[in-house]
Amino acid sequence: MATINVKDAAGSTVALEKPLTPGQALMAASRPVVLASDQSSIPVAATLAAETTKVIGTVRTASGGIASGSVASGAVASGAYAAGSLAAGAGVDGWDLTQGAIADAAVTAGATGSISAKLRSLSRDIGSLVTALGSTALDLGSGTGGSRTLRVAIDSAQLDGSEYETVAASQTAQVLGATGGTGDFISGILVVPATTSPGNVLLLDNATSITVFAGGATSVSNLVPFFIPLGMFSVSGAWKITTGSNVSCIGIGNFT
Repeated sequence: MATINVKDAAGSTVALEKPLTPGQALMAASRPVVLASDQSSIPVAATLAAETTKVIGTVRTASGGIASGSVASGAVASGAYAAGSLAAGAGVDGWDLTQGAIADAAVTAGATGSISAKLRSLSRDIGSLVTALGSTALDLGSGTGGSRTLRVAIDSAQLDGSEYETVAASQTAQVLGATGGTGDFISGILVVPATTSPGNVLLLDNATSITVFAGGATSVSNLVPFFIPLGMFSVSGAWKITTGSNVSCIGIGNFT
């Protein structure tokens, strides 16, 4: 330790320690600090809850107040937080305390349960969907249909006409369909002339007669069949067709 000599009041020479140079230094060059001899009398191992108003010196966390005192086994672990108002009181419904256990059984659709149970239910349903769809990709684009081709079911009662009925020449009120009935749909009539002077074609809604082709001498210039579009529902009974000589028809629609 560096010293300097100074004279005291009696004129005697006294060696005094030189002031330390400001700043950091090695431990050997630093000035020691004296601790109070009654340091151990300051409470350091008692519970924190009982010592909140006292001056605490050294706090030991391994086996002292925090590890084994009020925090570990007191108010936090077994008191108000663990079993009191926060764990079982008002905070339960608002907190994520219902995520459940790993082994929670899957719930049925719409049933209440833990988050774990609902995730298991979702996983099960996705697996069932994958099994139902199969592992092979569906056919896409144009080409020949196969077992993986999606199909569209067409209603047998569709209005665009999926049935037909042939009517020969010189027929009177031939019923279209097995029995015919009110509400039957007729899409149109394909007229097939046998000469350029064919007879007429009549369409009947049960007893109500409608002339759809008058026919007669040179009424057509050639023998090419022609279509008469109608798109009508019967209102009084079965559709019927009457044909004159040298002309036949095909009635197209949905018939009873």
